Amino acid sequence: MKNAFLSLVFGLLSIGLQAQFDQNIEYIVITKSDGEVIKGIFKEMTSSEITYFSKGKYHTINRSDVIDFKIKETWPAKEKIDEDRKDYSDQYRIFQSAFPAGKGNHYYRNYDGIVNQVTFGISDQFTLSGGFETLSFFIDEGAPIFFLTPKLSFGQDDLHFSVSTTVFFNESDFVGLANINGTVGNRKNNFTVGLSIPYSNFDLSREMAISLGCLISLNEKLSLTSDLFVVDDIGILVFDAGLRFIADNRIGLDASFIYLEGSNSLFPVLGLSIPFGGKTR
Repeated sequence: MKNAFLSLVFGLLSIGLQAQFDQNIEYIVITKSDGEVIKGIFKEMTSSEITYFSKGKYHTINRSDVIDFKIKETWPAKEKIDEDRKDYSDQYRIFQSAFPAGKGNHYYRNYDGIVNQVTFGISDQFTLSGGFETLSFFIDEGAPIFFLTPKLSFGQDDLHFSVSTTVFFNESDFVGLANINGTVGNRKNNFTVGLSIPYSNFDLSREMAISLGCLISLNEKLSLTSDLFVVDDIGILVFDAGLRFIADNRIGLDASFIYLEGSNSLFPVLGLSIPFGGKTR
């Protein structure tokens, strides 16, 4: 069962990655009869409908409501599509949702000056993030732990799924998590359920982990975020809750408390997210 789960995760990632490199993305500009101009990623067209991707999901419009449209293979730099996904909704505080970061949406994130992470939106479905922590060096002068997470996302409207693996490694060994996540809702308000199996050097653990995450928009700039990670059989529980603020220039600030089972304490976490290499709002 668990070997099949791990094979499924890595198999879907391999197939999806190949599809990302093979696909030819086209962009569409639609002018509606009421004068509204829509920009998106072209999906398909029939004699009666046009389907395109915009603001994190697929849309279909009747051709009878369209007076003009143009399909392009490239997009002028000044007119890059501003998908409504430049809000870091691909990840909660600790764990990830099923949303992709989005093509061209890259950012650097730091937590408490200890965890450093860089996320790249490689395509509209594939996200690659990685980084390292420095706490190991300060505690025992050991080598920092590095991590890498390739994630393939798919879905539309208010339902998305993702397959991913997070690998942690240092000088001599590595451990990881094979993950399948499902997210219900949009990028402003959503809930995620995830199933993970830990592995070490590709030897699967007997335990399964469950992760839960939610994002609730309080206003245009402020959101409530929370995530929970449980491996019940061995008594691991991590719970986090806090706020996320996103400024007009897309710089994100996180403030939360994390509870670790067995510590009987709450640990404050401050996060900073800085976008780079793409269009900001």
